[in-house]
Amino acid sequence: MRRAAATLLLLALTAGPVAAQRRNPPAGPPGSELTVYLMTMGPGSLVWERFGHNAIWIHDPAAPPDQAYNYGLFDFHQQNFLLRFIKGQMWYWMDGFPAESYVRAYRRTNRSVYLQELNLPPAARLELQRFLRWNQEPAHRFYHYDYYRDNCSTRVRDALDRVLGGAVRTQTDTVPAGTTYRFHTQRLTANDPLIFDYAETSVEATAFAVQALADGRELGWDWDRVNVNGGAVALGHPIGASGARVLTTLLHALRDRGGSTGLATLCLGGGNAVALSVELV
Repeated sequence: MRRAAATLLLLALTAGPVAAQRRNPPAGPPGSELTVYLMTMGPGSLVWERFGHNAIWIHDPAAPPDQAYNYGLFDFHQQNFLLRFIKGQMWYWMDGFPAESYVRAYRRTNRSVYLQELNLPPAARLELQRFLRWNQEPAHRFYHYDYYRDNCSTRVRDALDRVLGGAVRTQTDTVPAGTTYRFHTQRLTANDPLIFDYAETSVEATAFAVQALADGRELGWDWDRVNVNGGAVALGHPIGASGARVLTTLLHALRDRGGSTGLATLCLGGGNAVALSVELV
């Protein structure tokens, strides 16, 4: 009996420290307490959901709730929203949301959500959290959205690349994708003829815009006098009436700015082009 009591006393004395050790494991380097997930959401039915979505989920046991950082926010009520949308000059911003409720919002609309835990070094996890918190501040959260090159997915990629010292870019920058912007645009919008036609025109105009930028840089153009109201990417060029649109835009620009001479140029299929010099008298 005395031996049994001594054993119970020994267990009582040791239970506290043992339990405390389980609750408080040896501290690791800063950032080791964080868990980072890449979130990938499947396409939805609305126009802006067609290409899917990405976000970053950070689990921090010291600062609940978990945060999901989303770079895909915009506002239908922003000034000149429709015009900005047509021109491809949308203003987007990022912010953090409670992660679990954020996922439930996607599940309610029957969209898939995948989480991939990223094996980042502790220091990179901590740097990523600090950067995302900085990025969501009102002074830093807005950016000029580009449908293909600067969007809610590329911003996630770039945030990860930032804390990995450029490793993502180094390993992927020269690897051929095997597909094009047009391929993915067709793949995800072909079931909506109106959106498909608009996207097709945007991709084609963007390709020609690259040539204009290269020529201007080589020839030293004065960009204050080139496409003063925007080029084909901003204004569009209706099929079968591109020349009329370009010439009319030039004439109005000369009149509005008090100019007298101008040059209207137009690309043609097969690598050809035409130009028309205009003088107001």
